[in-house]
Amino acid sequence: MGVGSVKRLLFGVHRTTLVLCTSLACSACHLVAGYSSSATDAAIAGDLNSTADAGVDAAGDAAGNAADSAVDGATEDSATEDSATKFSAASLGRKLSEQATQIGYQLVSGGFTRCAYRNDGTDLKCFGNNSQGQLGLGDITGSNLGIGDDPGEMGANLPVVSLPSGTTVQHLAIGVTHVCAILSNKQTVCWGGNETGQLGNGLSGFSEATIGDQPAEMGDNLIPVNLNDPTQERYALALAISGYSHTGSTCALLDNEQIKCWGENSHGQLGQGNTINHLGASAIPYTALPTGRKAVAISGGRKEHFCALLDNEDIVCWGNNQRGQLGVGHVANVGDEPGEMGDSLLPVDLGQKDRVVSLSGAKCALFDDGRIKCWGANVIEDRTADGAPRPCGGVLGVGSIENYGDQPGEMGDAIPFVNFGSDRRAIALAPAAGNIMCAIMEDHTLRCWGKNNWHGGLGTGTGRGAYGDTSGATGDPVTDGFYTPDCRGDAPDEIGDALPQIDLGVGRTALAARTDFDGGCAILDDLTLKCWGTNYQGCLGLELTPQPNIVLKYHENNGKGDDPGEMGDNLPCVNLGY
Repeated sequence: MGVGSVKRLLFGVHRTTLVLCTSLACSACHLVAGYSSSATDAAIAGDLNSTADAGVDAAGDAAGNAADSAVDGATEDSATEDSATKFSAASLGRKLSEQATQIGYQLVSGGFTRCAYRNDGTDLKCFGNNSQGQLGLGDITGSNLGIGDDPGEMGANLPVVSLPSGTTVQHLAIGVTHVCAILSNKQTVCWGGNETGQLGNGLSGFSEATIGDQPAEMGDNLIPVNLNDPTQERYALALAISGYSHTGSTCALLDNEQIKCWGENSHGQLGQGNTINHLGASAIPYTALPTGRKAVAISGGRKEHFCALLDNEDIVCWGNNQRGQLGVGHVANVGDEPGEMGDSLLPVDLGQKDRVVSLSGAKCALFDDGRIKCWGANVIEDRTADGAPRPCGGVLGVGSIENYGDQPGEMGDAIPFVNFGSDRRAIALAPAAGNIMCAIMEDHTLRCWGKNNWHGGLGTGTGRGAYGDTSGATGDPVTDGFYTPDCRGDAPDEIGDALPQIDLGVGRTALAARTDFDGGCAILDDLTLKCWGTNYQGCLGLELTPQPNIVLKYHENNGKGDDPGEMGDNLPCVNLGY
């Protein structure tokens, strides 16, 4: 398969985007006049789902024509097949995404920050955590430390992020503390935390180099990332971010289908054969891919690593590998020593499979036959319940806590497919930024697995019930380790038909979904947006003021989906004031 057909395959699916409801009352959400399907197609042709530290997949305006010419379920290698009868996740996922984009807005999330912008790239708005200026407000004090957690902060009161004059957003990626955008003038700009140089502007520092936390740092004062070759200008088609704390790394898939990365490099995640942080992109060489290969998608993982889908459909990964997240059968980091990149990169062996449709979180792949495989770390937490060890995992969705990829013989056909039961097949894999994975099924139900802590990240209404033992020294079950983490997918009786669908309301199904550290969002078939899980710093956008949890003394108790009766029709919509 040539690079053109791989791009058509990817771009046809990954135009899936989250779009937002225009009223807090779900029943009042409606289509926005003035966005015809052709205008919407043109607006989103250059933007695929990008996640935060799970920045997913290739995008960019150069992909627009490829996206529009995508064939439903057929490539140049399978054009003779009867695409009218052959199941194709690529085809069905693309049709689903086209329904979702009718509302005219897109959502990107990561960490505890979410941003939205119109399909034409205007009116970028962000809410949630602003501890490092990642909302671009020019202020992180008082109520501006988080937006969406107090009355009167959402809707028409949610400010528009100031970008350089005359530019609009073409693509967006969000990390734990920083945000990067590809603009309509082909420049890439970043703002937020910059302790390890993840903004790519040549600066670094915990507070002194942060952008967006002080006045006069946004707009025309944003410093573009220099992606140029010594002899030729380059621009980004897509961005991916990796990391799970105040540090981070950013990678760009460029117009020549090569990759450049900058920021933190503690585990070789920049792919330079060393562990030296890089504060800018201009002087850093391309991340070395196997000879003659080009990248068609890039995905960042929470655990300081990146994966790329190549034009021959191989997936290669580099960076932190302490739990097998690179999928190569050992736990040695890759990219932190000379001679480990380029032709030395081992492809992730996923065994006998159909063509890859999408990557998520640098840990899961959706195939065109509707099946999913995940690899790497499967144990999320290893806490105690009444003093007894009780590991919690399931992010791989295999019904155990076994990691896959950290030992020889665990990859290939040895990796089970995620078991959805009853011959269910997935048509879309939600971009992920943490340890929650979700997929939309052929019947448009949404099923999720992995972490389900006290915030209700899986929306099961059971998350907080596992944290009721206050008999420890401090009375806080988390601090004392007296709790049984509530994960899904780490035991045989939690997968297959036992894996529940997310309750989005009576008769409601999902058109698109995203997950981040402790929650997720979905655009529904009635073109409304609902989010659940943690509400840290207002990232649910529901204007719910944090309240102390009487059981978890040091933890907020205003998430959604952690207690019974909070999901379904009781879960409000998000109002962004568009």
